[in-house]
Amino acid sequence: MDPDRPHEPDETPLEVLSESECWQLLRSVDVGRIAMATDDGSVEIFPINFVVDHGTIVFRTAAGTKLTRAAKAEEVGFEADDSDLEGDGVAWSVVVRGPAETIDGGDELFDAFELDLRPWHASNKPYFVRLVPRMTSGRRFVVTR
Repeated sequence: MDPDRPHEPDETPLEVLSESECWQLLRSVDVGRIAMATDDGSVEIFPINFVVDHGTIVFRTAAGTKLTRAAKAEEVGFEADDSDLEGDGVAWSVVVRGPAETIDGGDELFDAFELDLRPWHASNKPYFVRLVPRMTSGRRFVVTR
């Protein structure tokens, strides 16, 4: 690339993913980010490990900010992505938006403990949160070097 010439835009189109492709890709990774509005209108973003369960996103957390904000938010955002930079140079990103609800009783809670959801950090994370999608979208593209 010539440093004196402006970067030419990549004309390779982004591939818009179908909803089923988005969920298939989400099942292939276990870390994403959840975004929630704060009381002052700003946004906090937290990394989470998660699983896909019956077309929803489930994660575990301890008592605190994530649990409190998720429980009272009308909508939260979630994003996960991955890339194969050493291989074909293709990357993807999926965004899910919708309400989050705590899983706090009955058979659903027992079922949540059966999910293959292992927090990375060894602290106690006794609460399960489920993001129920209202909107799912995704893109796949070639990474420009």
